[in-house]
Amino acid sequence: MQQTYLSFDCATKTFAFCVCRVSPPILNSAPALRARLTAARALAARAAAAAAAGDAAAAERLAAAAAAAAAALDRETAAAVELVDGDVVDLAPGRADADVSTIERIQALAKYIAARVRPALAAALAQELALAPPPSQSQSPLIVIEYQMGPNARARAIAAALVAFFAAERVVIVGPSLKNRVSVSAEGQYGHFLQRYSNSYGANKAHALFNFAALERVFGSGIPPTPPARRGHIADSCMQVLGFVLHGADEKDAARMF
Repeated sequence: MQQTYLSFDCATKTFAFCVCRVSPPILNSAPALRARLTAARALAARAAAAAAAGDAAAAERLAAAAAAAAAALDRETAAAVELVDGDVVDLAPGRADADVSTIERIQALAKYIAARVRPALAAALAQELALAPPPSQSQSPLIVIEYQMGPNARARAIAAALVAFFAAERVVIVGPSLKNRVSVSAEGQYGHFLQRYSNSYGANKAHALFNFAALERVFGSGIPPTPPARRGHIADSCMQVLGFVLHGADEKDAARMF
């Protein structure tokens, strides 16, 4: 059963959100699914070897088994992640971040939540009700907000305001490095990006964008197109959902110290 998530990247000049649906059982069984994929590929390789050796009967039998295994995996993982909607916005366009007061910033956030985020979430929930069986219709969305460390005062004000705006929903605060633990392939592991970039910020963004792009290729996406540099912020908001599903909040008491 899928859960609808609304997740935020709390930066102030590039405030981003993502609405997605995730099937936790599928993601949590990722190691087992990878093992089955490896086995299916091995069957296909054995079929090719049998064909090359002239054993048509064995090749046909192995190819059929590989196709059946691949089809089963495809059915099980087809809706593991649904990228429903998302966006990134400058809350104070044309102005330096330091020149925007906290009041102006939160007022702009409130307007954006009402005009863009709430309708996106409502549409996602309406779609879920239309598609899901009755037992899942009582589910409410889970709001995922990344913990903002003390020095990041402007973003911390945004995060606190989001908790208030979504007081009627379930809210979870997740650790800021949680998304770095998620990779959809060996090439997408965080360590590869940490070696290529001179600072953790660049590595974090590149890692999130790489893995998010892979998700979009595999599962498709309802998120409108954006330039890659801006899409990285939407990627952050999505990847922290997957981090939460796979590893828990990893907040290290952040919610109590907020």
